[in-house]
Amino acid sequence: LTADRSSHLPSPHMPTLALLDGHNLAFRAFFALPADLATSTGQVTNAVYGFTSMVIKLLGDEHPDALAVAWDSPARAYAASLPYKAQRDEAPDLFRSQMPLIHEVADVLRLPQLIAPGWEADDIIATVARAAARTIEGPGAPGAAGSSTARRGRGPAARSARRGRSRRRASGPV
Repeated sequence: LTADRSSHLPSPHMPTLALLDGHNLAFRAFFALPADLATSTGQVTNAVYGFTSMVIKLLGDEHPDALAVAWDSPARAYAASLPYKAQRDEAPDLFRSQMPLIHEVADVLRLPQLIAPGWEADDIIATVARAAARTIEGPGAPGAAGSSTARRGRGPAARSARRGRSRRRASGPV
């Protein structure tokens, strides 16, 4: 960050909130890691392992004061009305079979899980980030979201972090 943007970094006393798009992270992990990552009983766990690794890395690197995972609504009837979703294929069975395990990991880590009928995770993240930004003074309500939908709705007090395999890319205030 340049000197003129340094004022947008959270201060040591400013609380931070990390909001994760659970489906986005799990889907990225599923395609990034080999499908032969499995338990001794044959349960494929590449998405579970990748999701867990990304959450633990975020906690270790960022030390947020609070963290929550937003999920796309399981009620997908609304998706057909969204033009950009109409052409998408169904998620692979190997991915879908891991979702209950990923939710279980979030439960074990005591991460609040946010799901709203008819809402995508990005919309939930944008809504929560706006509300959090209103309750604090200055910057400090980062959202780790993978799409422009969430980044657009956060407002000036938030920043976005997208994690790659070897480096973190962060965008400044939006």
